[in-house]
Amino acid sequence: PKIQLQAKIPPERCLSIPTGLAPDKMRTDPKETKSWRARFSIKETDFVVGTACVMRSWKGIEDLIEAARLLGKDPTIKFLLIGGGNWAHYAKKAAEYGLEKTVFFTGHLEAPFSAMDLCDAFVLLSTANEGVSQALLQAAFLQKPLIATSIGGSPEVCLPGKTGILVPPKSPPLVQEAIIKMQKSPEWREMLGKNGKALVLQSFTKAVMGERNEKVYESLCTE
Repeated sequence: PKIQLQAKIPPERCLSIPTGLAPDKMRTDPKETKSWRARFSIKETDFVVGTACVMRSWKGIEDLIEAARLLGKDPTIKFLLIGGGNWAHYAKKAAEYGLEKTVFFTGHLEAPFSAMDLCDAFVLLSTANEGVSQALLQAAFLQKPLIATSIGGSPEVCLPGKTGILVPPKSPPLVQEAIIKMQKSPEWREMLGKNGKALVLQSFTKAVMGERNEKVYESLCTE
């Protein structure tokens, strides 16, 4: 079928440059990370699955909670949900499933990086409206293996088998499988995390964003 272009601009004349990450702003504090662990009584031996976002209907929080429910028989898997928005609604839903001892909510954090550093894997299960997520880039920079849906720009950061695992949207059983796979594969997780940081430094920093913008202007000046 013929593609309808809202802006009436040919696709070859369009370029998307994602917002870059500032590595110098990505500071974590081990003491603060330890404090988060103590606050939720998370053991050193627990496997922590985290997400960070403004919690909206399309961020896939219900799917993550459903995956947690499916994994409910394993008390060593904990979930840390970082961010504001409608988090209280989702906390209530988690409580209805009896997940108070495995699913934890921080609410909005101005600087979430130390809490994110507590995680062994990072999940973003958006079902729509996602660009290249800053949270996904931040988690990759912190060397967290990724589990993300194939929505928007997420597949540009979550590269299957290289930086993480891609799953279809609205697929909690597949999220459950991905979490178990990562839990059982510490060396693989480490490799995914290192690859993720390298990818961010190579393609998704503010410096790279500036260079790409400069090239666009240069090309326009030579036309």
